[in-house]
Amino acid sequence: MSSQLTKYAPGSIRELWTIAWPLIISSAANVFMILADRVIVAKYSNAAFQALSGTITWWWTIYLAALNIALVADVFVGRFNGSKNHKKIGSAVWQMIWFSVALFPVMIVLAIWVAPYLLAENLRPLGLPYMRILLVTIPIPLAAMGALGSFFTGRGRTRIILYVSIICNVINVFLDIALVFGLGPFPELGIIGAGIATISAQTIELLLFSLLVFRRKNNVAYNIFDCRFDAKLFLESLKIGLPNAIDCLVGGGLWCFVIQTAALNVSSEHFTILFMSQTCYTTMYFMVEGVGQGVGIIVSNAYGAKNWDTIKKNMRSWTRLALITGVLAFIVLVLYPRPLIFLLSPRDVTVTGPLLLQALFTMWIWMFTDAYAFNLRMSLTAFGDTRFTMVASPLCFAILCALPSYIGLHFFHNILYIGLSGACAYFTYSTICFIRIKKRLMRIQHSP
Repeated sequence: MSSQLTKYAPGSIRELWTIAWPLIISSAANVFMILADRVIVAKYSNAAFQALSGTITWWWTIYLAALNIALVADVFVGRFNGSKNHKKIGSAVWQMIWFSVALFPVMIVLAIWVAPYLLAENLRPLGLPYMRILLVTIPIPLAAMGALGSFFTGRGRTRIILYVSIICNVINVFLDIALVFGLGPFPELGIIGAGIATISAQTIELLLFSLLVFRRKNNVAYNIFDCRFDAKLFLESLKIGLPNAIDCLVGGGLWCFVIQTAALNVSSEHFTILFMSQTCYTTMYFMVEGVGQGVGIIVSNAYGAKNWDTIKKNMRSWTRLALITGVLAFIVLVLYPRPLIFLLSPRDVTVTGPLLLQALFTMWIWMFTDAYAFNLRMSLTAFGDTRFTMVASPLCFAILCALPSYIGLHFFHNILYIGLSGACAYFTYSTICFIRIKKRLMRIQHSP
């Protein structure tokens, strides 16, 4: 059974693109799920839009922190596939399924007792019920995309992720419209309806992945029915994934703190502008995420096969794609942003003016630097070098982004500090990570 990911040369831009494009579209589908929630809720009311936007940052932070652990299954599936040790792949997937199940009681505690203290007072009435719905159900998309999805992505079979994501997004959009506004037999639930629509689509996603993964032929080839708890593999997964999770939790928590500070220190119009620009940035982030996941898959397989030249070639390939991504994002966010602005403009508020365009430009700079940081971090994760990222990323974000943003919001009431300081933080972090990878590759190649 061949461990080569595609028919193209390992490390080439064609190999990366072949693996990445289904992940890019799949990520676009997942981003579209978030965008659909915000667009539909924005057309419902500005108050609901602000509450959803201020709340979703906490859910996204906690979800991504847990996902950074679950996605370690990607790393091990890639390594086992690269080393042709296919019978261990099933166990790698199952360890992260057990991790997802174990998170249920933790999420219940967070939703009931911790969530009220995470939101600014003016966001709490509408945002808290929505936040509780999403927190309690985090293990569902975690098991779907993190654990079961890794069975396909770790082996470079990324198109299946694409098809499942598209199906679930169609379901989410339909339920969003029906439950937010109350169409036909569905009641009008407002922001809570958006939360119910999202978890319903994610539950269907989990069922579809289960049907695709747990098949007899997969058990023969990959031992996918091996559901035994493997303490050694589980702890090794935590060892690799936990530093990235802590990095995400600290960095995301600081970002959420900035958002809650903005809610209390800027006008309602400026707060809406902040989230319109941030949502536009999120809308374009699918390109960054898809390429980054492709980078992680290629580096994991190359690491398992001890093919260090492939890793070097891959770095050059994703650098080119990152530049292309930056140009496309500039066109959408800076040159022609009006279609997105129209979609995200709340029904009961008119938001225009130079501040919105300036905020979009700062978010584009943030995204451009974040693209490099994400690819470098995925490479370090494939190496298992996540303790470094756990320290470097939060320090850069705290000193160079969160602190300047807080000062700009609290004392000057200016939202533009956020995008500019975020770009500065990610540029610094990218530089540090690049030097780290270069040194690590030199050390590996010269070791006996």
